Amino acid sequence: MEITTFGLPASIEDFPLNSPEHADLSHRWTINVNGWIQQATPDPAYYFYNPLYTDIPPGTDAVLVEWVAFPGRLDQYYSATPPVSPRNPYNLLQTQVYELADTGYYDTGRKTFENIPATLCPQADWSGTLKTFGPYGPRGWLDEYCEWSTVRDGDGNLVRVDFACENPEYWNSVEGVTGPVRELYEQTLNHGAPVVNQIKVTLDDLTLMDSSGNPVIDPDTGKRAYNPLNKWNSGPIATRGSHDPYGGVMHLTSTPNTLQTELGLAGSATVQYVPPQFQDDPAGRNSDSQALICCGNYGQAYRHSDPTIGQTVNQLVGGQYAGVPLRACLANPVGLYIQVPDSSRFAFAQDQGRGGRAR
Repeated sequence: MEITTFGLPASIEDFPLNSPEHADLSHRWTINVNGWIQQATPDPAYYFYNPLYTDIPPGTDAVLVEWVAFPGRLDQYYSATPPVSPRNPYNLLQTQVYELADTGYYDTGRKTFENIPATLCPQADWSGTLKTFGPYGPRGWLDEYCEWSTVRDGDGNLVRVDFACENPEYWNSVEGVTGPVRELYEQTLNHGAPVVNQIKVTLDDLTLMDSSGNPVIDPDTGKRAYNPLNKWNSGPIATRGSHDPYGGVMHLTSTPNTLQTELGLAGSATVQYVPPQFQDDPAGRNSDSQALICCGNYGQAYRHSDPTIGQTVNQLVGGQYAGVPLRACLANPVGLYIQVPDSSRFAFAQDQGRGGRAR
């Protein structure tokens, strides 16, 4: 059956179902997702489809595509035990890699991201030209469609971890910065927090400001323009309980971590590429995720997400996954989803309870 609108991510109800805000957001969301799918569709379309214009048989199952949320490129480029060959020259201990992921620094803030190979195909070339590690931004290295922010007490003890896989496009589809948006931020970031660590969010906190410090007005809505890198959605470390609290995570901010990017990746991966090393073995053309991503020139090599997503979609279309070729698109409601984080291996300060909020 065809659908007439795209559901909001996870069928979320941030606004009452019968409210003007919900109706406007649903309308904008459908327009946006339809545009992203059309933009992601290869020419010719191959097996990538748009659910708005495709009759999907009732009972059609969706295929679950899973990957590890920890940044694979940090392990590959810096760990002494990278997941695959070749080895890197930095040989960091795993505790140092974890510190790098959590803060952007290691060895207690003295060192940060070293240069990485400019040539990644057919594999990373450490003997050639090196380049600055990217993507950039306050959480740029958390590039697996999952970002997090931690809160520690005055003694450095961990008291809270917030994870987010919510796409930034959702917040850009909301009609400007309004009271309900401010309340959503406050309710989410204060969830389960002791009174001493709760924050007050203002409209100015979430608003994009011009060079003179005045609110930017979105000409499309006539309301305050939303700042996705606002003070409560910036960086991997949040301070709470002080005179100047800052930071937190509401949605993704790293430049590759967008729903538009994931749709583009899925569309590109429907094309049945044959990497050079499989010219004499076309049946194995999509058995190597690194070879496939290099051949198709989509996504980012050595991430956990992009190679896995691309390979799974390619195998679906090629028939290797289900035995018959299948058409592919992200299931409705289109979104990025997270499993409930396992906090059993976290050690939280006893007087603050256990964190781990995932919106």
